[in-house]
Amino acid sequence: MVDEVFANASAEQATSFFEAVGRRLAAALVLPSDDWLLPLEHAINGFWQPLGLGHVSLAIDKDGIAIIHDHHAAIGAARSPAWPQATAAVVFGAYCAWFAALGGAGAFHTRLVQQTSDQLVIHHGV
Repeated sequence: MVDEVFANASAEQATSFFEAVGRRLAAALVLPSDDWLLPLEHAINGFWQPLGLGHVSLAIDKDGIAIIHDHHAAIGAARSPAWPQATAAVVFGAYCAWFAALGGAGAFHTRLVQQTSDQLVIHHGV
């Protein structure tokens, strides 16, 4: 399915589709209301683990939260050249939804800082 989406849509359309999938998946996890990053990181990793979509490390920086997500493409990458692009978009879409739900609308943004074949660096903040 992933290859089919990328074959029949522009790269931008395919990425937007998979980000929307990530936003929908994110609705399945209600984030803890704790102000500490460790419970948040634990909850998110508990969500990704059964899906085989890697794991995250969260850290506070001077402008917000650094989100380092590793091994998003570990399962399925050998079967589909588009798999890493699709899973990166799914993962990014989920983080956009989760951090938007935490509040700060307008003042804070979630953005992709760096992407490799198996790591995403995302930032949520100003």
